[in-house]
Amino acid sequence: LLGDLIPAFIVFAILVLSWKWPWIGGILLLLGGLVYLIANKHFDFAIFFPILLTGTMFILSWHYRKEIKKAREDFFWGEEPE
Repeated sequence: LLGDLIPAFIVFAILVLSWKWPWIGGILLLLGGLVYLIANKHFDFAIFFPILLTGTMFILSWHYRKEIKKAREDFFWGEEPE
């Protein structure tokens, strides 16, 4: 059972890293998706697509971080949300 949970633990560890450093997590998730494609003989869309989507969203979040911060400041008139 523990051997079957190793990929889930790896993805969880990458998500924890992604929370602090989105660009590292995004790259690791995209690489993990590519490794999944190469390592498996069959393609399972239900496994590959969420990993690809999550990695892409972390990279986009990192890329647009300045715009997100400015929009948040404009929305709250310079005050931090509670």
